[in-house]
Amino acid sequence: MILDYKLFIDFIFPPSLDELLIRRCQKLNNQESILADRTVALCDYKNKYVKAAIHLNKFNGHRHSRNLLAGALHEYLNSHVKQTSLLLPVPLSRKRQRDRGYNQVEEVARIACRDLENVILVKDLLVKEKHTKPQTTLGKTDRLNNVKGTFAVGSVAKYNSLLKKYPIILLDDVTTTGATLAAARAELSTLSPVSVICVALAH
Repeated sequence: MILDYKLFIDFIFPPSLDELLIRRCQKLNNQESILADRTVALCDYKNKYVKAAIHLNKFNGHRHSRNLLAGALHEYLNSHVKQTSLLLPVPLSRKRQRDRGYNQVEEVARIACRDLENVILVKDLLVKEKHTKPQTTLGKTDRLNNVKGTFAVGSVAKYNSLLKKYPIILLDDVTTTGATLAAARAELSTLSPVSVICVALAH
């Protein structure tokens, strides 16, 4: 009798409902929308596959989910970015980066722009100085206060010449009220970049 390796692994380590769901997904449905704060949202968070991919990528570093999200981002970048641009993932606080072991947005961005010559991944221009409560636990007003003053610019000299020539695409995984992206964009605006476009993988 030949045992199915995957069934055996599932028996020893039962997969979550999100994992079972995402196994059947080969591509996320891009439904680009422009939000009130001019942020571009690529996918609908209410879609069960999108929600599962976001959760698994954020909390489990799930490879297939990460690739699905990167595919959605790659499709957008390949279609809409016609001039050289700087892709800047929203940073995590040092504590959350240490606890999680990775920045889930940065990992998606890294895969998505791998073969795009006109997209430059920038990982250290913006830093998150304060460790904040998860935005999902807060109401709209508290979300704004939670992220106020949390971001700061980092390696400015390293990117000074690029900031004068190329626009910035500021990337987050999920946006609800837009508070995180607004706070990050406000800090970047102190550098007088060409422009800052906000993109969220889901809304």
